[in-house]
Parts: sequence; structure tokens; C-alpha cells
Amino acid sequence: MLQRIKPALLAGLTGFILLTGPGVARAETAPSCAVVQTRCDASCAARYTSEAGKVGCQARCASERGACDASAGYDQAKPWVKKKVQSVGEFFDGLTDGGESPPSEPPPAKPAPVRN
Repeated sequence: MLQRIKPALLAGLTGFILLTGPGVARAETAPSCAVVQTRCDASCAARYTSEAGKVGCQARCASERGACDASAGYDQAKPWVKKKVQSVGEFFDGLTDGGESPPSEPPPAKPAPVRN
């Protein structure tokens, strides 16, 4: 059973890393995210005269900042995630003895004791 799970797990984790590669995540850093939010907030203050309009616009700025910070954090964590995926593969290789040996046969059943 482990020999069927291992390839599926490794394929899924590898696919996740490939799909979330540098083309998907923005190459922002946390400080640059702060600068972008400051500019966005200033733009909101200039564009809206009503308090409700400013608050709605600033909420959008805050949500974009959260997405930017998450992207920046993931870019920094990507090498760690890649290392852990390799570690999981090595774990399953060790667990399944390299994946090359066939499963061992169960020991033969013992005959029932003869009663006199």
C-alpha cells in the first residue's frame, strides 16, 4: 500500500511546488508591500471625500497588502518547502527499502495442534 501512496504523494507535492513557481507569486518583499499600501491609502484619501468611501477603499488596500505579504512570505519559504518534499521522498524510500524489493511473504500458518 505504501508503494502506491508514495508516488501519488510525491507527485502532488511536486506539482504544488511547480504550479506555485515564480510565475505565479509576485516577487515582492514585505517592505515593498508596505510602500504599496501607503500609496494606495493616500490615493483613497485623495479620491474619496466621504468617510465610507475612504474606509471601503482602504479595506481594499489592506486586503491587497495581505496578499502581497503572503506572497512575499511564500517566496522566502519556497526553499524550505522544497527541502521538506525531498525529505518526505527519502522517508518513503527508507520505509519501503528503496521501493525495489517485493513485499515479503507472510509466514506460513502453523498447523492446529492435534488433540488426543
